[in-house]
Amino acid sequence: MMKRIVIMCTVCASLLLSSLPTHAQSPMQPKWIQRLITRLQSEPLRNPPAKILRYTNARRSYYYVPPAAGDQFSTLYNSVGKEICAPDGGITGMGDGKCPSFVRKMLSSRDPGKVVWQDSRESTSSDTQKPGLKIQVE
Repeated sequence: MMKRIVIMCTVCASLLLSSLPTHAQSPMQPKWIQRLITRLQSEPLRNPPAKILRYTNARRSYYYVPPAAGDQFSTLYNSVGKEICAPDGGITGMGDGKCPSFVRKMLSSRDPGKVVWQDSRESTSSDTQKPGLKIQVE
């Protein structure tokens, strides 16, 4: 009877932990990801919100941060936080041209990546307007 209770508690705890949001900042994340999240949160709110996606290729993890705007570069990091390349974005939308061949295939696969973190800040009117700049409509 005691074994069943322990097994049931273990199963319930596993289900509870697996249902937690994946975009929450976790102390189990590498320090470099925590620093990246802090940096992204210190920037103005993006539209769409900033996020970090994890992809796996050949048993290695890669972390992708989409571009803030269409003409800015995205960033792909390896598992220790080293910038690898800019897979997309920029003026051409094709990135910086420095990505290894597997990157385009990895990012264009049916795997949408796992959201490691997503900015959950709410947009305010001050996010979309620079201080001292007034927009007039005529």
